[in-house]
Order: sequence, then structure tokens, then C-alpha cells
Amino acid sequence: MRAALVLAAVLLEAPGCADADSTPDATSSSRYALTLAATGEEHGPLSGVRVFADDQLLGTTEEAGSLQLELQGREGDRLPLRIECPASFRSPPQPLVVGLWHPSPGSPEPTFEIECVPLVHSYVVGIAAENGAHLPISYLNEPLAETDDFGVAHLLVRAPSQEQVSLTLDTSDRPELRPQSPSLAFVAGESSELVLLQVKFVEPPRPSQPRRAVQGPIELKH
Repeated sequence: MRAALVLAAVLLEAPGCADADSTPDATSSSRYALTLAATGEEHGPLSGVRVFADDQLLGTTEEAGSLQLELQGREGDRLPLRIECPASFRSPPQPLVVGLWHPSPGSPEPTFEIECVPLVHSYVVGIAAENGAHLPISYLNEPLAETDDFGVAHLLVRAPSQEQVSLTLDTSDRPELRPQSPSLAFVAGESSELVLLQVKFVEPPRPSQPRRAVQGPIELKH
């Protein structure tokens, strides 16, 4: 009888025996929800961003620029994700490292930001052409706009960063203007911006008409 009581006491005092089924294993694998938010030009939401774990595609951001994931791992794990931006954007050179943890009750799930750097930017170009009313403007041989009655025009140009953008004002219908069909150029910057270009047209002076020589004797009146 004494031996049975001792055995019962040992079982009750043994750590973890009484609630072994109710204590979670901190080293066990679990699933962790998180959100990725991708931005592009002007920090607007960007769709079409693909996310990989090693070579496995986990998903693609939607129109709102977000992607919800559930990753397998242990609390505190840090997982590298490879980010592939759309063709007109530069992908991050390093993987996005996300940490796995369960937020406290009532808190939103973790969100990690992805920034895709645009390779092509938009430029609003303002042109002031003195004496150059109603001249067509072209870029890469494509007509884009025409100057108004005052020689002013505004147009939108998209070009890669660091590329020289050359706009041509066509004066083929105005042969009297100088210079003839000039090109106005600027170097595309690293972000969308406003560009102002100016040119002055002049008309060469018309040759003066020679005076007709007086023929015959001149009668002098007294």
C-alpha cells in the first residue's frame, strides 16, 4: 500500500505529466499568414509582381498590389523570398527576408513592402517655340502634338532613365523659318518630372528691291 502511494506521488510531481497534451511544442512547425504590398512608379500599387521561395512560385500581386501568403515554419524563422518585378521595372537585387510570428489577438497580420523601381518614366514636356505657331512635334518619328497659335505645346513622353529624348519640330511647311526642323533634347531622369524646352525661330530678311536707274536727260526747271 505504501509503495502504491509513493508511485502516485511521483507521477503527480513529474514535470509536464499532468498537462502534456495541453502544452504546445514551441519547436513544432506551423503556418503563418502575412501580406506583401508591392509599389511601383510614384509609390502606387503594382500588380504582376511574382514572389518565389527558392524556385517555387508562391503567387503574384493583384491589381491592388497585394499578395496574401501562408508560410510554413517555426516561430521566429526568417525566410528569404525572391521578388520578380514586371518587365518595365527593376527587381530588388536582394531577396526579401520575412520573419514568421503570430500577432497578438486582434492585431493585423504582418505586412512586408516590396519596391519595384521603374525603368521607364513619364515626362510632361512643355515647349515654347517663339514665332513657331502650328508646327508638328514628333518623337522617334511618331507625331505627338502641335504648337498652338502662340507656339506653345504640352505633351507626354515615356522614356527609360538616362536616355536622351529628342523631339523634332517639323518646319517643312514653313521653309522660311530658321532653324529648319530643329531637335530639342533632354536626358531622362530617374523619376517622372516636368521638362521645359524653348526655341526661337526667325525669318531671314527679304532682299531689298534695287532702285530703277533713271533713263534719259533730266529736265531742270527754272
